[in-house]
Amino acid sequence: MIFGILIAAFTLIFSMQLSLGSNPEGGRWVAECLDKKSFAIEQKTPKLVILSGSNSLFGFSAKRLSERYGIESVNASVHAGLGLNYILHYARHYIAPGRIFVLPLEYSLYGKPSSSGAFLYQVVGFDPNYFRQLGLLEKAEFISQIPMMDRARFLRAAVAPQTKSETVGYQSKTLNDWGDETANAPEKRTASMLASVKKSKPQKYSINDAVWGELELFVKDVKAAGGKVLLAYPNIYENSIDLKTNEKFIKDLNLRAAKLGTLFLGNPENYTFDESRAFDTNYHQNTTGQIKSTDQLYTDLRRAGVF
Repeated sequence: MIFGILIAAFTLIFSMQLSLGSNPEGGRWVAECLDKKSFAIEQKTPKLVILSGSNSLFGFSAKRLSERYGIESVNASVHAGLGLNYILHYARHYIAPGRIFVLPLEYSLYGKPSSSGAFLYQVVGFDPNYFRQLGLLEKAEFISQIPMMDRARFLRAAVAPQTKSETVGYQSKTLNDWGDETANAPEKRTASMLASVKKSKPQKYSINDAVWGELELFVKDVKAAGGKVLLAYPNIYENSIDLKTNEKFIKDLNLRAAKLGTLFLGNPENYTFDESRAFDTNYHQNTTGQIKSTDQLYTDLRRAGVF
């Protein structure tokens, strides 16, 4: 039995080592987006960086903030499935004196972390150094969370490089030079896409202390470098959020933010959107909504005395 366990452990470790850096097609979009956003920050040295999941990718326009309002900005948001820890991990490379981070985090990101496919594919397939810097127990936990089907996909990608699919799914080539999504015009929304949005149901959210602790560390690191972090509310389809049910959650967020020496911009109602602005998920807006939310964000920044 002991010999069998050792063989199984060796096989698991060997297959994981082989899978690292395998570049699976399922994680390509996220990896390419992260690369493009890093390049945008390097080239533009922005004053303001928007950071969260795809509610910001599809919901704010850093180009509009830069060109219309004169606030040089980059939209560094990609996918909430990466989890808050990993989002803050890559954002640490963007910390610079005087830089302002606006975090319109999806409500679920404040809760108990879970290893989604986006996170697993990014780390295993495209960021093996992140895995290597984990502690032994963290590595074991990470490996245990990879579904068998995904293990097989990683191994196949490692043995036989996969062909890019540039006609199905999201594509990084639709990002503009500021990191905004541009393939979300209202006329591109189909009936099935709207139906998918309308299926989303309200949830009750909570704050995980360990996750909040990671956010606190990020805020302190940014402040130590001479920058600033501001929290904001995510763009979300109005029928998929019950603000009354989550009243205590919202209040707790604001109290914790105040203790941390930062604040929430505006109010959550102003970042909900209706069907006319919905694109393909309850967190994704079309370009009409993107403009409205960007203008609202600028208004809230001005009211807070940031600009």
